[in-house]
Amino acid sequence: MQKIKENNLLEYIRELQSIIQSGIAYSKDHYTQERFERLNQITAQMLIENYPLDEKIIKSFFGNNSGYATPKVAVRGAVFKDNKILLVKESTDGLWALPGGWADINLTPAENIKKEILEETGYIAKATKLIGLFDNRLHEHKSKFQHVYIAFFLCEIIGGVPQLSYETTDIGFFTEDDLPELSTGRVTLEEVKICFEHYNESNLLPSFD
Repeated sequence: MQKIKENNLLEYIRELQSIIQSGIAYSKDHYTQERFERLNQITAQMLIENYPLDEKIIKSFFGNNSGYATPKVAVRGAVFKDNKILLVKESTDGLWALPGGWADINLTPAENIKKEILEETGYIAKATKLIGLFDNRLHEHKSKFQHVYIAFFLCEIIGGVPQLSYETTDIGFFTEDDLPELSTGRVTLEEVKICFEHYNESNLLPSFD
């Protein structure tokens, strides 16, 4: 897998934010905390001015996270039927992705992807294999300021009926040679192809960065 070096400024902003977040959490001096809070505001403004990202989302992220800074965790499920992969059309950008999203507290990784697939497609599914654990910085994801570890699972349908949600406007199964335009902030063509590889070759070991 070819690794991609993204813009250095975004790397620096991420690292600054993680240092600031930890500083706010662990510094006991009131004045030091105020300085970290001001640095947090400046870092958020740097991101707003240099990247085409939603200002409200950025300010919410910089204002709501606390404690020691770690990467976020997301899950994606690869569900197949007749050599076709299940994709959902995202209501936010009108593009397609594997069902999935942020991992919720108090659920295992397998429970999280089961929940996401049910909510976004109406299908009841179970995870049968970990395809891989990827770092979003090292793949061709549309530029995102958050550092994310994404767990991809091979899943199979065990019940349910197709049903749309407020997050999705369409659901479909697609062959590897006839994929629609992907929402690359969520999943890349490379990652979808890796899912097909694991579906076609059951003995493959999980991939990871």
